Amino acid sequence: MDLTDFYLLAALVACFWMDPSIAQELIYPIREELQENVLIGNIPKDLNVSHTNAATGASANLVYRLVSKAGDNPLLRVQSSTGEIFTTSNRIDRERLCPGPSFEENECSFEIEVVILPNDYFRLIKIKIVVKDTNDNAPMFPSPVINISIPENTLINSRFAIPSATDPDTGPNSVHKYQLVNGQSAFGLDIVETPEGEKWPQLIVQQNLDREQKDTYVMKIKVEDGGMPQKSSTAILQVTVTDVNDNKPVFRENQIEVHIPENSPIGTSVVQLQATDADVGANAEIKYMFGTQVSPATKRLFALNGTTGLITVQRPLDREETAIHKLSVLASDGSSSPARATVTINVTDVNDNPPNIDLRYIISPINGTVFLSEKDPINTKIALITVSDKDTDVNGKVICFIEKDVPFHLKAVYDNQYLLETSALLDFEGTKEYNFKIIASDSGKPSLNQTALVRVRLEDENDNSPIFSHPVIELAVVENNKRDLFLTTLSATDEDSGKNAEIVYQLGPNASDNENFILDPYSGVIKSNVSFDREQQSSYTFDVRAVDSGRPPCSSAAKVTINVIDVNDNTPIVIYPPSNTSFKLVPLSSIPGSVVAEVFAVDGDTGMNAELKYTIVSGNTKGLFRIDPVTGNITLEEKPAISDIGLHRLVVNISDLGYPKSLHTLVLVFLYVNDTVGNATFIYDLIRRTMETPLDRNIGESGETYQSGDYLTIMIAIVAGAMVVIVVIFVTVLVRCRHTSRFKAAQRKKQGAEWMSPNQENKQNKKKKRKKRKSPKSSLLNFVTIEENKPDDPAHEPINGNISLPAELEEPGHFDWNAAPTTTFKPSSPDLARHYKSASPQSAFHLKADTPVSVKKHHMIQELPLDNTFVGGCDTLSKRSSTSSDHFSASECSSQGGFKTKGSVHPSRQVKDNFYWSISTAYNCPVQQC
Repeated sequence: MDLTDFYLLAALVACFWMDPSIAQELIYPIREELQENVLIGNIPKDLNVSHTNAATGASANLVYRLVSKAGDNPLLRVQSSTGEIFTTSNRIDRERLCPGPSFEENECSFEIEVVILPNDYFRLIKIKIVVKDTNDNAPMFPSPVINISIPENTLINSRFAIPSATDPDTGPNSVHKYQLVNGQSAFGLDIVETPEGEKWPQLIVQQNLDREQKDTYVMKIKVEDGGMPQKSSTAILQVTVTDVNDNKPVFRENQIEVHIPENSPIGTSVVQLQATDADVGANAEIKYMFGTQVSPATKRLFALNGTTGLITVQRPLDREETAIHKLSVLASDGSSSPARATVTINVTDVNDNPPNIDLRYIISPINGTVFLSEKDPINTKIALITVSDKDTDVNGKVICFIEKDVPFHLKAVYDNQYLLETSALLDFEGTKEYNFKIIASDSGKPSLNQTALVRVRLEDENDNSPIFSHPVIELAVVENNKRDLFLTTLSATDEDSGKNAEIVYQLGPNASDNENFILDPYSGVIKSNVSFDREQQSSYTFDVRAVDSGRPPCSSAAKVTINVIDVNDNTPIVIYPPSNTSFKLVPLSSIPGSVVAEVFAVDGDTGMNAELKYTIVSGNTKGLFRIDPVTGNITLEEKPAISDIGLHRLVVNISDLGYPKSLHTLVLVFLYVNDTVGNATFIYDLIRRTMETPLDRNIGESGETYQSGDYLTIMIAIVAGAMVVIVVIFVTVLVRCRHTSRFKAAQRKKQGAEWMSPNQENKQNKKKKRKKRKSPKSSLLNFVTIEENKPDDPAHEPINGNISLPAELEEPGHFDWNAAPTTTFKPSSPDLARHYKSASPQSAFHLKADTPVSVKKHHMIQELPLDNTFVGGCDTLSKRSSTSSDHFSASECSSQGGFKTKGSVHPSRQVKDNFYWSISTAYNCPVQQC
């Protein structure tokens, strides 16, 4: 029968009507292995489906939809618009659909369900597809080599069974005939057909056999099916001639049928087979074995004891997998003709299988979730549910229900099929998602059940407008900003979901995006597109709309106000002091709290930006001064001491309180602590020199004024000079002692000679020399005497000095003092040279005008300081009375070898522009005074 015949047969479909408005059935017979897109049938034509609603008379476009399970590979497809059924690329293989033994009368089929939509025209069509066999499999022997043993005394026409070939196809496509190839005239072939339709080949002995002449025959046996085209296969048939055993075993029963429950434990006895043999001895020993027709699966389930013939269970049984097992058992005594018995094992059912739920969706799920709109009507079809149970009778009777109260129900359409429908209107705002279980329960004892999870998610309708978290926003922005400055972020939410909740932001009609502002439509970020100028516009007010993506869209508005605030863009301007080089005199008599200077500045800004704060940031390490942070007045914290005399540099920071950043200006305030100004020109020169000192460092440390650096240099030089003088004195004393010893030796020698011949003249010379030796002793106490050039000296030569030593010390202890750098003094500087003259009658250093003193460790050069501080030796200088015009008071000896004057220098005194002075330390000065 060709494809046309089957299509004509499809017109003879059997329609079983349970409810014409809900369920109908169709049957289509087809052949297996059809090509893709072969037409199977036409549902509306075969069922005479009308496209007109009987109630309203309106016509509709019907939709035909195949109900399938998620992940299935359907064998057929349905054209949704026409209802035509076609084959797909998935091959329909009868042997795969219906595995196991095949007989002509066995029918192989599968079912599909098709629904007709929309809901007003809904129908459920159950279609049964009967698959007819085609010859797509060749018959095959169980083994490519078949071994048969035949005794040598076998009579002619004796028959020996040959293992049968099997073919998965049925009817004429199964095993049709066998053929013996190269029978060598000793053997022939005959076919015996069993009541079940099986064809068993038998080998016929056609001549007498003699094992001694030939013990092995090798032939081929061919098997063919009856299909078109015909398929065949061959196997090697090897016959071995054996010795004689002329009695074969006999079963007591050739057909045995037993029943055993499927939950029988391993080792359970199924049946005891028994065969007898009339022979004795070894020829009567019977061995039991499964026939070649027993499938490997059956052999795995049952064990046959080859000696006793007992069949037992060796693996768990499953009636749902195979309910009946047919076993062919052979009893052999070693002869060529074993006895054969057939054992039929019926596996009886127990309730060991829970029901199965086959959930196939009418509305296709996405990732396991069915999406419904909240506007879908009642009785919307969601899925077709088929329940089944592999058990039988009561154990296989199944009921199906929904676990909890949800707006869905199950509507029965067949005994084992249900439609899952909506039972009430859906509300997205009330419940967005439903998760419920469908339970299938059988009627066994105890009852077994199975569940299937259904997840339904509602799709929202656009019935909510976006809502701003802050519908009114006001913020401040500093002017002179950079473009693309972040201003604020607007945020709106929508109670809807999906596209209905996707929001874009738009500037309202009263806003200028492209001129002044940039609005990101997705993030709601507002940025500036210009640099704001408060003088041009002080504020901006506009609307921003939030619009969702629904159909039709919904929107809402927010009001945004941006105020432009002023920027602190002017630094303070110092009005007083007029410059960084001016100074103020602070008398020693000033009392704490008195105003000694003031700082005043103005700011071009207004408000907080113009409020100023004054702070001393450097130069006030002693805490002598304090500045008022508001007025800028500088006052004394404590009364000045002698150690505070000198120039003080205060670094004052003037800062405003502006926004967003404070601006500041630094000003230098110089305060000169002394009773009088004295030489103002020299003070200005000191101020000029302080400009080289970093502002974060004080111009004087440890109570010293700015010239403390020079003072330290003087002290180091004085100490070094004192050490040199001590060494010179030590050398002088040493030389003097040696000279005296030589002199005494010469005198003794001379006295010895005079004792021999006295000479009065020598005595007189000896007295003169003794007088001479007394002069160096007094010279060791000499102190420095500085002589000044007269003011009216026209040459204005610098005052230089050298050291006059006794004659005894000139040769071994001579020192060359080179010139030192000069220091320039202003004409108004006091003449302190006269105060360096010693009132002592001792010998002094003489200052010469022709050779400058060189810089050595034993020599110190000092520029005259402006504040009457100078360095001297450990010897006490001459004191003048308080009534003297030079105002010089006594000094103290310090551990550094220097001292400070306690009196003031008369301002009218004048010295030369270049003045060098040096001192030496007396030999008899105590250490604690030096």
